[in-house]
Amino acid sequence: MNHHIKKFSFIGVIFVIVLAGSCHYYNLEQQLSSDHAEFINKVRYIITKKENRLFLELPDTEKDKFIQEFWKKRDPYPTTEENEFKIEYHNRIEQANELFISEGRPGWVTDRGQIYILFGPPMDRITYPQRAMG
Repeated sequence: MNHHIKKFSFIGVIFVIVLAGSCHYYNLEQQLSSDHAEFINKVRYIITKKENRLFLELPDTEKDKFIQEFWKKRDPYPTTEENEFKIEYHNRIEQANELFISEGRPGWVTDRGQIYILFGPPMDRITYPQRAMG
């Protein structure tokens, strides 16, 4: 019996630690400026947990530098002026918004939008013509 109590106590402590950590980062996210909140929201599919936590814990004065570095390290051709990855990522968000209008939510936050953003347009697309009702 004593073994079960210890096991449940340990699980309870772990739960409290995880919950407290989650609340901490949630509170930090709620305090973001609108620009920083938009950044963290839009990169949700490609930012690592470690990067997300680091960003949230940075002082506001360092967040813009983080954003520049975030995109810079994902640039496939750093010697060019443009960041092709960043441009493609934002283009896919716009395309997902046009393609996946659903339930009053922007298309990019839907499941299909996420797949489109991460993997790009499909190689093939099957469409079925509308049949006239008569």
